[in-house]
Amino acid sequence: MPTDKANRPALSELAKVTNQLLKGEIIAQYAAVCLRRKPGTEDDVQILLITSRDSRRWVIPKGQEKAA
Repeated sequence: MPTDKANRPALSELAKVTNQLLKGEIIAQYAAVCLRRKPGTEDDVQILLITSRDSRRWVIPKGQEKAA
């Protein structure tokens, strides 16, 4: 276990998800790959990406449904 306090919130969240999976609680995730042909071309494709809330990295849009 790292002693770095900055990693503790992330490790805590990972532990919660791991516990849900081990208990058999399913976390359904859904993603959409939105694409279109680049205007004026036949071969070029554009893919929709968004930035994540936490890390601000580019990602494919997705969400999850919490188990009841």
